[in-house]
Amino acid sequence: WRPLGHCHCLTLNPDPYPNPDPDPNPEPKPRRRGRRLLDTFAESLKFVNRIYHRDFGVEQRKVPAHMPHMIDRLVMAEMQEKYSAEWDATSRHRFRDPEDMQYSFSYFYYLKNRHKL
Repeated sequence: WRPLGHCHCLTLNPDPYPNPDPDPNPEPKPRRRGRRLLDTFAESLKFVNRIYHRDFGVEQRKVPAHMPHMIDRLVMAEMQEKYSAEWDATSRHRFRDPEDMQYSFSYFYYLKNRHKL
């Protein structure tokens, strides 16, 4: 893949824009410490998704709408017991963290897949 303009396009030629006068002694580029591409909310969704891929199998999971959700307390307690280490870590975080158990996402897909356990 090579960036062409504003998108990434698949090219057959490894370098479709060869440099006519390449520098014989190129300086190494400084390692960039760029910003994170996703916010911590999105990272926490990916974290839960990886856990659920492991436990329930790979599937495409979408983020539930930002709205009120009805939560079954018994199912929530069951989920928090099953993933107690992850929920305890989430509770210890003072601010959002990439390794948080995202509440509605984790509940919805646990409810949907818990029969597979």
